[in-house]
Amino acid sequence: MEFCLGIDTSNYTTSLAAVSLCGGEVLSVRRLLETPAGHVGLRQSDAHFLHTKNLPDLFDELSSRLPAGAKFVRVGVSTRPRGVEGSYMPCFLAGVASAKAAATAAGASLFETSHQEGHVAAALYGCPDFPTVSEFYSMHLSGGTMELLKVTDSERGYETKLVAATLDVTAGQLIDRVGVHMGLAFPCGKELSRLALCATKKFDRVKLSVKSDGINLSGLENRAKMLFDKGEKREDVAAFLLREIARAIVALYEFGDTSLPLLLCGGVSASAYLREKITHQNVYFTDPALCTDNAVGVALLAREKGGEK
Repeated sequence: MEFCLGIDTSNYTTSLAAVSLCGGEVLSVRRLLETPAGHVGLRQSDAHFLHTKNLPDLFDELSSRLPAGAKFVRVGVSTRPRGVEGSYMPCFLAGVASAKAAATAAGASLFETSHQEGHVAAALYGCPDFPTVSEFYSMHLSGGTMELLKVTDSERGYETKLVAATLDVTAGQLIDRVGVHMGLAFPCGKELSRLALCATKKFDRVKLSVKSDGINLSGLENRAKMLFDKGEKREDVAAFLLREIARAIVALYEFGDTSLPLLLCGGVSASAYLREKITHQNVYFTDPALCTDNAVGVALLAREKGGEK
């Protein structure tokens, strides 16, 4: 049975995936990078080391789940954060090295893409109700990114045009900074969302700082930390923060043409509380398991875009 392998080494997760060349079977394994207590991120050198440490174990785990006689005929890898010139992070080099070695060993072709395109592909796969359109919007919501992108299909993946973005901190950074401030373990998204669903108190909305090319959110971080420092409960602060992030997501979407559908991707969009608060009829969520960093989209792109042209 022929498979396409996907490899993604983002700043926080080591991920491998395999999808059958003829469709159907999708396998995924991943491991979150260990972050020291009280920290809100990793140095690139540490992330690269942890990926190098994780990859052999994940290859063993993935191999144990493949059917007997399985063969990789294409190897896809995310080589950079975004599919634009100059996009670079050293942590992706660990994945590139493994992908080249795997492709050589298997006699497979190598397909290169970006981490962001992998997110879009995974989100589309996990959202069967998303409309079939030639153009749509996607919003990548993660620790390092909060961007509204206009997406069109292309021969080698997706062409994306940046429409608007946060101009200071991202939704993921807000969640992790406020969460760590309140004593939660990094990354904080899952626990913060769980707390928010238990909230009993509401706070006034903040005024979103909307500029010509995006929005500023640092004031929201300061307000959330101030509420907690004044003695407000963690669950109430969590609900306040996520409710305002939901408003910011819709505000960013309004920089584009809201008659076109918006597909949310990235780890922040897995939040059950955000899904409850964002009710815009043209906003779509994917399977929560495919929101966080994963290599499924990379493997799918290798299958759909990695053949001979």
